Amino acid sequence: PPISAVDNAVLLQMKHRFLVAFAPSTFNKIRRHLLALFNKLAPPVKGNPGGLAIIPAFVYVDKARERETLPRVAGSDLVGAIYRACESAAWPYVDFGAPAWWRAAVVFLFNTGLRRNDFLNLKTADVDLGNHCLKFTAEKTGKARVVPLHQTVVDHFRAIWTDREYVFPKPTG
Repeated sequence: PPISAVDNAVLLQMKHRFLVAFAPSTFNKIRRHLLALFNKLAPPVKGNPGGLAIIPAFVYVDKARERETLPRVAGSDLVGAIYRACESAAWPYVDFGAPAWWRAAVVFLFNTGLRRNDFLNLKTADVDLGNHCLKFTAEKTGKARVVPLHQTVVDHFRAIWTDREYVFPKPTG
């Protein structure tokens, strides 16, 4: 329908049709953008001073219910295949070689489960190889944590260890 004809019922109907073919998480992602758009199109009111009054009222649709599932864990066969594939890596360009960077990254991430930004921002000052642990503050939550490190992780760290600021130098080029 034309934008001016969109109301809560139209959005609800769209939601039901969308969920026939797509995952609830996909709908929820698109929903966020739609609601931001409709917020801008709605009349200017106390909570929405930037409204353009293109539609007569703010429209809304609830989130789709997502099934809560446990995170997927890669099996040892898959991790082993990825580890072996690291040998052919040519990037990033680091002094100790791209394969060592990737092997250390795979082993570290598999054993700790850190988020990408926490992994890339991990400083050598935060790692205690002697006590097999790392201390860091999670970027997303701001929460300080101590994470124990398996001997395999420590061995891979030693293969790439230098006197730089970050454990995993940010790739260049």
